[in-house]
Amino acid sequence: MIIRTSVLLLGVVLCACGQLLADTVTVTVNGNMDPFLSGMPNGSTAKSGDTAPDQSSLLALAGFQEGSTVSFASSSTCGFAFGGGCGPYSPSPTDNSADGDLGVDGSTGAENGLAGIHAPWNSLLGVFLGGNAPNGSPTPADLNFSGAGGIGLGFATVNPGLKQVFFIGDGLTDRGSGAIQDFIAPAGATRLFLGSMDGFGWFNNTGFQDVTLTFTPANNVGQVPEPSTFVLLGGCLLSLRLLRRKSY
Repeated sequence: MIIRTSVLLLGVVLCACGQLLADTVTVTVNGNMDPFLSGMPNGSTAKSGDTAPDQSSLLALAGFQEGSTVSFASSSTCGFAFGGGCGPYSPSPTDNSADGDLGVDGSTGAENGLAGIHAPWNSLLGVFLGGNAPNGSPTPADLNFSGAGGIGLGFATVNPGLKQVFFIGDGLTDRGSGAIQDFIAPAGATRLFLGSMDGFGWFNNTGFQDVTLTFTPANNVGQVPEPSTFVLLGGCLLSLRLLRRKSY
């Protein structure tokens, strides 16, 4: 009986570890991915020459609940760039510029129902959407990540609204160091898109960032598992069945 119980407990632990791994995914975001084409159908246009799907942003996560938390880590050796090759990562929140906005000198307006944003050029951006195209409902207010009356870059947690494009950078409170920042999914969100920061014409941008997303559900009830989760769960159940047989 002791052996049987121990083996079953081991199986449960292995399954739990598999579930934790299923909540982390690594994606590649290219510099020509325009966040203002997020959730828009093929043939849509944005920002002076960008079209879907050629400059569409990346659908990184889907099927989650309000209040779920996402954190980001970048492992790239290449950042986004406007004019070819690779570019730098987003500025540090301690890199104070002459105008007092912590190096945040990028700005672009709203389009396709998605809010505009004030954030560093060539930085990683995200936007939470529901199940519909964003241009079918009113545009929310822009988010300002400058230090001069804005959110700043060194925040611990940010709660963007639905369709509000937000700054991610390298996902840390300081450039290359500091604490991991948390991004909270708003009411109605079911999808997370990623892209880069530019003012117009993403089509000629280059570079990329490999981004690891860690997803923490607000509540397991009603979560929609990704296909990888089903594979892990099936393997766990099969392992438990085999372990149980061997314990008799």
